[in-house]
Amino acid sequence: MKKVLLILVCNMLVFSALYANDIQTLKDRVKAKYISTLPYNKEHIIIESYNIKTSKKDFILLILSNWQDDELGRAVERYSCVDIFGNIKTLQSFCFSNSVGKVENKKDFFTITSLWQDRIGNIANTYLTFRLINGKFYLHQYSREEGYVDDAKDKEVIDKTYIYYRQARDDSKKENLIPLESVNDELLQKLELKYNAKY
Repeated sequence: MKKVLLILVCNMLVFSALYANDIQTLKDRVKAKYISTLPYNKEHIIIESYNIKTSKKDFILLILSNWQDDELGRAVERYSCVDIFGNIKTLQSFCFSNSVGKVENKKDFFTITSLWQDRIGNIANTYLTFRLINGKFYLHQYSREEGYVDDAKDKEVIDKTYIYYRQARDDSKKENLIPLESVNDELLQKLELKYNAKY
């Protein structure tokens, strides 16, 4: 038991040192990896880091955001790339045409949320939830909420919820798990079309 605890403590210390000392190096590597293929202004880049804690180990999640402004300076076109690091090496990554508003982590799951609101208060919040299975992350759920902002109450009102993909519902036998690196705009559109045809 002491040996296992010592190994866990050592892993945590190594990971903490990596996170504290090398996060900028990882950000530089992510930027270099995507800079030539980014669709929008190369000066509009932000890279944020998140610590993903799971029951097995910790991971670093880096999200590179790229966007295009309209004539009023508002970000109207968005693109994001997501990289997962288990140490200094990228384990999995994907890109999609959306922005990332927040990242939440609970045990072996993490959720990337894309928040959108138009000028008159209509909203569409998109959620990509991933689950750690045997050392890799797989798409667990892809969903979207649509609604509006109630100005009188200063809160969001959700009218519709679409669960385009839920692993337990759509692949209960785990025969066709969707690895994180397979996620892209084309796959997300296929999942939406499949859901709309069925429901």
